[in-house]
Amino acid sequence: ERLSNAAPARRARKYGLTPSDVDAMLALHDGACHLCLTRPATDIDHCHDTNVVRGMLCSACNTSLGKLGHTGRFI
Repeated sequence: ERLSNAAPARRARKYGLTPSDVDAMLALHDGACHLCLTRPATDIDHCHDTNVVRGMLCSACNTSLGKLGHTGRFI
């Protein structure tokens, strides 16, 4: 789920996150994607079966995970 300027709080709440939760996840890697560590993290990575949040990803890594079948094995 991409965090847009229009509704970041609503998107975070969808997964039970507060803005502080999102800030804390972003701070783990200085705002970088939790997988590639090179691009800015803009998406909330979550399990599509349970909605459990796994971390913050860039859109490229988030899309790639989606193509792998949404499993957490690769994280």
